[in-house]
Amino acid sequence: MDIKLNEDLREEFKKEFPVLFQSNEREIIIGPGWIPLVKELCRKLEDINELRKEDEGYVHCLQVKEKFGGLRFYVAYDMTFIKNLIDEINFLTKQAEEKSLTVCEVSGNPGELYKKVKWLKTLCAEEAEKLGFNKKS
Repeated sequence: MDIKLNEDLREEFKKEFPVLFQSNEREIIIGPGWIPLVKELCRKLEDINELRKEDEGYVHCLQVKEKFGGLRFYVAYDMTFIKNLIDEINFLTKQAEEKSLTVCEVSGNPGELYKKVKWLKTLCAEEAEKLGFNKKS
């Protein structure tokens, strides 16, 4: 699977979303099919950063990766954020993670969970076949 290098993705995301990734030194390891999904989430979180009050902190991304076949997007935020913004951050993150279970991590086409031994991946049928994954039962 063609997964971009951690450093390449980190630099790409830092340039496009400078506030969200300003302090990110952790891993960003996802397949190319999820990059549009993650960028959509990042745009929404950057919008939230713009809504914050002058004395509030920012939302920061800590880590982006695949786990158990789905996207995991970890953030940190200052607890001075007003409650509805914290709820919105958590909602948007959960929504993207759930959507990742329907998007092939490799191609970006519609996908579903596939299994190979103990590994789970969200893939389209074509990529699953290429990689030797079977439908998760």
